[in-house]
Parts: sequence; C-alpha cells; structure tokens
Amino acid sequence: MSRFRDLEGNWVIENEGVTPDIPVDDRPDLLAKGYDPQLEKAIEVILQKLCE
Repeated sequence: MSRFRDLEGNWVIENEGVTPDIPVDDRPDLLAKGYDPQLEKAIEVILQKLCE
C-alpha cells in the first residue's frame, strides 16, 4: 500500500496542505512593505523557547 493512499485506496495528498501548528495571518500589505509575519512569528516562538 502506498503512503499516499488511505485503506480504501483513495489518494489523500492532492490539494491537501499541512495544517499549521501556529496559525499566522497572511498579510499581503505587510509583505509589500518588507515585513514577513510568518518569519517574525517563527523568531518570536524560537526566542520564547530559548528563554524557557
């Protein structure tokens, strides 16, 4: 059995993204200004974990 099929043989990968662990709003306006909300959130989370 393929890793990409369920027990009934149905394809389960197509058009399925990965559910994020930490949701971040996609803000095209901020990206246009040179900010990256996803990167900034990732840095925030990493810094919190380093300070634990």
